[in-house]
Amino acid sequence: MWLVVLGGCALGKLATVGRSYPELDGERPAPGAKEDLWIGRDKLAIPHVRARSDEDAWYGLGFAHGQDRLFQADLSRRTAFGHLAEWFGERAENVDVFARTLGLEALARAEVERLDPETRAMLEAYTAGLNAAAADSRALPIEHRLLGAAFEPWRPEDCLGIGYLMSWSLAENVRYELAAWELRDLPTDVVERVLRTEPHSPPFDAYWEQTKTRSVGPYTDAWRAWTGLLGGAPTSAASNNWVIGGDRTADGLPIVANDPHLMQSVPSLWYAADVSGSTFHAAGATLPGIPGFPVGHSAHVAWGLTNVMADMVDVVMLERRGDGYVLDGEVLPFETITFDVVVDGLPRAHTAHRTRVGPVFTSLDAPQVFALRWAALELEDQLPLMLRRLATARTVGEVREVGNGAPMVVALNLVAADDTGDWGWQTVGGMVERRGFTGRLPYPGDDPALGWVGLYADTPGSGPVPEGFLVTANTRPDPTMAGPLADALGTTYIPTHRYDRIRELLAAETAHTVEGQNRIQADRQDGDARTWRDALLAGVAPTSDDGRTCADLLRSWDLVADRDSAGAAVWAELVGRYQEAALTPALTAAQRAVVASVASSGQHPLDAGTLVEHDPDRVANVTLALEQACRALRAELGPDPERWTWGALHPLALQHPFAAQAPRLLADWNMPSVSYGGTGATVAAAGHAVVTEGQRPVTGMASLRVVMPLSDLGASTLVYPGGQSGHPGHPDYRSHFVDFVNDKTLPLAFDDEDLHVENTLWLRAGP
Repeated sequence: MWLVVLGGCALGKLATVGRSYPELDGERPAPGAKEDLWIGRDKLAIPHVRARSDEDAWYGLGFAHGQDRLFQADLSRRTAFGHLAEWFGERAENVDVFARTLGLEALARAEVERLDPETRAMLEAYTAGLNAAAADSRALPIEHRLLGAAFEPWRPEDCLGIGYLMSWSLAENVRYELAAWELRDLPTDVVERVLRTEPHSPPFDAYWEQTKTRSVGPYTDAWRAWTGLLGGAPTSAASNNWVIGGDRTADGLPIVANDPHLMQSVPSLWYAADVSGSTFHAAGATLPGIPGFPVGHSAHVAWGLTNVMADMVDVVMLERRGDGYVLDGEVLPFETITFDVVVDGLPRAHTAHRTRVGPVFTSLDAPQVFALRWAALELEDQLPLMLRRLATARTVGEVREVGNGAPMVVALNLVAADDTGDWGWQTVGGMVERRGFTGRLPYPGDDPALGWVGLYADTPGSGPVPEGFLVTANTRPDPTMAGPLADALGTTYIPTHRYDRIRELLAAETAHTVEGQNRIQADRQDGDARTWRDALLAGVAPTSDDGRTCADLLRSWDLVADRDSAGAAVWAELVGRYQEAALTPALTAAQRAVVASVASSGQHPLDAGTLVEHDPDRVANVTLALEQACRALRAELGPDPERWTWGALHPLALQHPFAAQAPRLLADWNMPSVSYGGTGATVAAAGHAVVTEGQRPVTGMASLRVVMPLSDLGASTLVYPGGQSGHPGHPDYRSHFVDFVNDKTLPLAFDDEDLHVENTLWLRAGP
């Protein structure tokens, strides 16, 4: 979406891209630091910050982010707070309108004022470090210079903007609610089956038969722009993490493993770092723009996070009444807000409407409107506090204590272990308690019996369990540990394909090692196919050559979705075509497109059993789908089945947001395009859209792989599909990429005696 004008002046700037590369050796001024501090970068360009105070340690992380990822952080805060059109013109105007309607910038500013002194000091020190790096640079990043944009000083509240973006990226349920609305003309039992993500999803609410007949106006242009940029695309919606107790490891102490799956970008979402202050020493994966380690370890504790799939967003249907709306039986006025969006240097006036439950995102010219209710707009965010407390934690007990019931804009599974051998699991974040409805559908806000009670004060967790390990993979929490909250937290849990496979591999070994966890993270057995292949093919005997070829390839497939697998290619082709064939009698082409918009590999109507169990014509539909799949593979990959590979259909092509305008000129700004294995139903997740034509490029994927042994945290490994530097053309722009795509891992040095630095930078404190 983001295009820049590459005229003669811009081409000249491209020739000076090296001016943006930071100086990594010598001495640099550090205005705002309390004392001198040191940043040593190793051969992987990972910074190791050493400071005498905690504030200066966070200052050093901010300085490293500012040197290596300044444009990325700047773009993120502008997206969250609605200032993109100042850079990208009118094509970003409506994104800004909805962001400004949300009011996230004012919320973030208020949250900073409420923070405890220690956490606010962390944000302020980090902010000073990032700004110092920006001021010290010989030239701003090339992206800033191509846009002709200055860098406006970072503020503590900008750090919270990163959390809001992460929260929205993890909000799965809203697209299902709106898909149900768009399919409302269909029989309720059909819609319910099509949108069921796993067998335990609750049935549709009884009010649906009445509310689906109401009239709601079209979505606003601002909503369409916001969701077009930040939501609605198929993803793997996923992450894996697990902790293994010492009774099942080779060295007698726990191991923590984590691989979050997210929409990947260039530069990478993550930035590896190792930071030491006066009371903490932590290392792991950071997010440019915010201090802390969402995934990592301190000197005594290791932790990993995944999406708990808690439903933190609802669509509220509100009845219009005069110039207002009805909520809980009371007529209330709309809050009308006005603001300017700067486009091409000139302000443009906009008006938007909010309600007590959130912003309106449909036209007011209808009997009903939709409002967005998002927990992030209603809670006091303690994410910065959580990140600080993780870095300073000494025991699992401390981690679980700070996480239980803490309101945060993100809701997560946290697994942790410490060097005493303790380990456990805790759900953390703002988890909504609902009254009278499930959250699967837009709910009528005029009914006082329906609504939000608030956030759960206590959230599920567990210490060590007899099995000797705990696994989370975005599935429904274990009811024996989560109790009734297992069903109350969310309605769009992921099918158990990855969860089951990880548990199987962990249970098969009693002396686990770091290397073994790396192999599990790279496992590509497709759980979707393992569950449904034989059931789909039962009784199927194609008579055409095409049908027999694809049936034979599927039946002989080892279920491993490697890049060179023909069976995986056939399976991907079959699923989309079978879904369409099985749904054709009930759905129009437009309705099938809605289903496709929420379906991705590893999460589609087949996964909940709804197609197989309710398709009386399964044999005929599968036979037809096999024939169509084979013809499509011949057209796409040639006539020889020996040349049909999954990787040829499933490229990993990570692109810089500017490269689309000039793919030849800016080709070096992208990561290399490679054939790739995995699906949304493999442990090594690499999701793709369920489509029936053309290639299936990777969408959601493993964005990071970390393994941390408590016996020697200095032996931890970390790798992600990108590079430490965010500067195109820099030697470290792809420093992790090749190792990541080849399932290799990289060391994350921690102990001072193990550091082998190649660049040494002293930051000298001053005014």
